[in-house]
Amino acid sequence: MINKMRKLKLDKVKTKKQLEEQGFCRIDQNKGYWDYDWGKYVLVSDYDFYFENIDGDILSSTPVNTIKEAIKIYNNGIYKS
Repeated sequence: MINKMRKLKLDKVKTKKQLEEQGFCRIDQNKGYWDYDWGKYVLVSDYDFYFENIDGDILSSTPVNTIKEAIKIYNNGIYKS
């Protein structure tokens, strides 16, 4: 599926604020609306954007333990369907 998507050319980010200012993803707390079994945070893409998690799955949201982990996934590439 990822082969049919276009990888966006984005600047690498170092902080949650920089990530969210680019406007493609955000980092939420894993509580309330999000109810994953693990992870303190959730990396969430907006609209029809996707990313590849550490396991190679193409997702629009995934739980993570740290903001640093979310930034690593984000910097690996954001794709548009």
